[in-house]
Amino acid sequence: MVQCKNLRLFRLLRTAAQCRIADVRMQVHDGKVWYCKERLCPDLILEVTNRLLPNPFDVLKTRDWKIRETNPYAELYGTEVITKTAERNALWLPELPGCVAGDFLREMADSNYDAALEVFRACLHSLHSLHNHSFTNPIVACPPFSHGDASIWNVLYDRNTNAATWFDFETAHKSHLSDLARQADDVAVFLYSSAAVIPPQFWDGLILTALKLYLEHSLLQALIAQIWLDMHPPFLRLKQVRMRRSQYQAFTVALLARLEAALRAEALDSKAQS
Repeated sequence: MVQCKNLRLFRLLRTAAQCRIADVRMQVHDGKVWYCKERLCPDLILEVTNRLLPNPFDVLKTRDWKIRETNPYAELYGTEVITKTAERNALWLPELPGCVAGDFLREMADSNYDAALEVFRACLHSLHSLHNHSFTNPIVACPPFSHGDASIWNVLYDRNTNAATWFDFETAHKSHLSDLARQADDVAVFLYSSAAVIPPQFWDGLILTALKLYLEHSLLQALIAQIWLDMHPPFLRLKQVRMRRSQYQAFTVALLARLEAALRAEALDSKAQS
């Protein structure tokens, strides 16, 4: 009986792994470019995998995904999303300015490190602003907000304005996580996914840039706790940040050293002031 139950579970997880969550394709309507994002994976599959897989986030069911995906476009970018479409379980998302930031980083990292760092900085500032935004719809987020999958591949960078725009809001951190843990996970995913396309000799610059913006004592501690949790990252985490295990572990060593040094420096400053 136990073997039969485990076999059913294995088959369900295998089905989930083979199931694409969504399909995105470009459409032109009334002279404007839109991206039709259509849900392909059934809610039942998502619910089971959310419970069983060791992710800090859930992939939202279709109804909640539509609300969470729609509100940021309206509140942050002042653009409409077409919710009533011919396709079942779909949204038409407006074209946003810029190109995927991960592509910029990968192209610039070897030839123009300063330009790559500028892209990284713009995306990080945009993430920080996102973390401090209070959405009006409670289904989108109880403040403070967290993205849930803050990879460098889920943000656009506009070279003309040096501005970054986050997208892909179909995931949300699990409800039992604290506010700090959720935002620390966002910062960690952003750092690791950026480091994946940057040569190791430039990693320190990424970390120091992030520390200038996220220097709060409590968040640094939450970030260290998150990193220790992921010291032996599961396959899904490696896939999320697009890193090999050896690369992930090497960046972890560099990141922990800088975080712990920042905490020690903060402690010395506090002691000197007292």
